[in-house]
Amino acid sequence: MMHTVSNETKLNQPHEPTADIYRLNYTGQLPDVAKVVGVQSLLCLLSFGLYSPWLVARLRSHFAGATTFLGIRFSYRGQGFDIFVNNLNRLGFLISWIGLTILAGGIDPLLQILVGIIGLCAGLFLIPFSLYSAFSYSMSRTQWGDRRMILGHGAREFSVKFLVGTILSSLSFGLYFPIMLNDILRLVLQRVAIGELRLMYNGRGKHLFRIHLLHTFLTIPCLGLNLFWYVSRVARYVFNATFVGSREAGAVRGFLDLRGGDLFGLALMNAFCIVGSLGLAIPWVMHFNFNFMMRRVKFYGHLVLPGLTVDFVQSSTILGVVPPPVSQAPASLNQSIPAA
Repeated sequence: MMHTVSNETKLNQPHEPTADIYRLNYTGQLPDVAKVVGVQSLLCLLSFGLYSPWLVARLRSHFAGATTFLGIRFSYRGQGFDIFVNNLNRLGFLISWIGLTILAGGIDPLLQILVGIIGLCAGLFLIPFSLYSAFSYSMSRTQWGDRRMILGHGAREFSVKFLVGTILSSLSFGLYFPIMLNDILRLVLQRVAIGELRLMYNGRGKHLFRIHLLHTFLTIPCLGLNLFWYVSRVARYVFNATFVGSREAGAVRGFLDLRGGDLFGLALMNAFCIVGSLGLAIPWVMHFNFNFMMRRVKFYGHLVLPGLTVDFVQSSTILGVVPPPVSQAPASLNQSIPAA
């Protein structure tokens, strides 16, 4: 059976005609998720929620351990106690801020306002700092085979960008938000390493700004339902602007096959299942959602790693799929990624 290729498709062909397709594979089973959620949720109820960090750690361990890429399995070895301590630090700051504000109000109303403003600014700096540290901890406890994932130093710069971006977004009625988002994504993603591999992000704020501006005007006519299409479009852009590779291994470009209608249908199904089952369907919802997202993530390009076999690589020319143009990456991508 012969297939014809349109002129438009030919124009969209990348410079690499034999780019390979790499997929994430989730092999988890619903009974395993139900067991983790059931046991850990019971312990959370008995401890009035104090055991929830251990629930988070167990769920991360399950989903990471049930996910493979190129036949190599992920693993997560984080501890619930470490997550608990991090949450306790954030809660301690919040309680201290509220307490000091109340005490200052008993002395002088102006002093109360001043303490409140100082606490708010400190929170806008310290909370992102804490979140970056927590994300860095999670990355350091995650491995892909024997390759450890690392998030480099950058908590202070992340906090500054978050603080400045929040202030400018407020003053511009949200118009600065896509610029802030792009800067934060670039800062974080380009500090991620997976063994000898590095992540690279070449997205531009002006592109996200156009998406943001369009959906800002659509919010009222669409009664806010365009949020699902906005999120999916931003997510697709971010994935398409993210590359993974190294000088020796080559590089691949991310691709997310996710539409607004997919997210809208998923949200409706989640709400119906959880409410209709009085929460009993939560394990199934978590299992389905994770598998739903993993099946939509792909990577296009060329990646050569020790031990990699052709069994886990599919040629885009064989499948008849036209991959996103990997050539849109910065010139000499392999040279632009720092060596491990």
